[in-house]
Amino acid sequence: MTVRFGSALLVALAATILLGGCATRWYKAGATRAQFEETLSACQIEASRAVPPDMRYTIEPGTGYHSEECGPFGCSGYSTYTPPSQSAYDANAGVRAQYVRACLYRHGWSTNPGK
Repeated sequence: MTVRFGSALLVALAATILLGGCATRWYKAGATRAQFEETLSACQIEASRAVPPDMRYTIEPGTGYHSEECGPFGCSGYSTYTPPSQSAYDANAGVRAQYVRACLYRHGWSTNPGK
């Protein structure tokens, strides 16, 4: 069962930060790390506005099982229980990360050190 709730900007922004350029090395001739971080922040803000979070929640119901056997010496049995679980993800995180990459390219950054 999938249930949609309202936007959770904090989770989405964290995902954008993780996906928005940290795993890739970016280059721009003569630029400093501070200049990259400033451009990255501006691109992440722009991407968050253009591609807002779309939080999705998946809820898995719990399960329970009980077994009992009776014999000449009485009854014995066992039970198992798995509690319900919930997970959350931003369905727009990947699109927003692509937006951040495109924004960095537009500002002259490249993943190729020769450019």
